[in-house]
Amino acid sequence: MTVKVGPVSEKFEVEVFYRNSGVWVFKRPDRGYPSISIQGDSLALMLSRIESTIKQLESGQWNEEGEYDLGFVRDALLGFWTIYQQHGIRDGVLRTQDQPKEEE
Repeated sequence: MTVKVGPVSEKFEVEVFYRNSGVWVFKRPDRGYPSISIQGDSLALMLSRIESTIKQLESGQWNEEGEYDLGFVRDALLGFWTIYQQHGIRDGVLRTQDQPKEEE
């Protein structure tokens, strides 16, 4: 994998636990726990829906559209979380911040 950091590109290998067209669960060599990727368009859509919901709450004009937007974001995040729980594992153990990092 090549990662561009500012004007410099860096190549390193990642261990991929799961991937499809919209999300990857992988372990970077510099992290002790798996990471999850989210496509930029999905992230932008969730942010847009949250911003819309916040505007409704601030204006006191909460309606069904706000409920729909909030439910959409919740469902999208729940989907990512479910994929992470299913595939962000190593040796059958979900890796969480409560567990020590593996020595390399």
